Amino acid sequence: MPITAATLKTSRSTSPDKLAPYIELRITDRVGLDPYDGWTDAERENVLTAALSAAIAALPMRFTQASGELVTETAAEVAHR
Repeated sequence: MPITAATLKTSRSTSPDKLAPYIELRITDRVGLDPYDGWTDAERENVLTAALSAAIAALPMRFTQASGELVTETAAEVAHR
């Protein structure tokens, strides 16, 4: 399944159980999952990874932990949203 979104989870607590989603990044369904219509899988992954990295780097210092995860969806799931 192609990578179509990313979620940044962060917390001001040191407990891993306290991580909560703060930012969700989604490539719109207008881009398309077909490389001829939109981006390749690698291009989507690179763009979302760069956006997550920038968001984590820009977090205020009071957020003591952060993690990012890439989200995969099928073409049907993308079309549904």
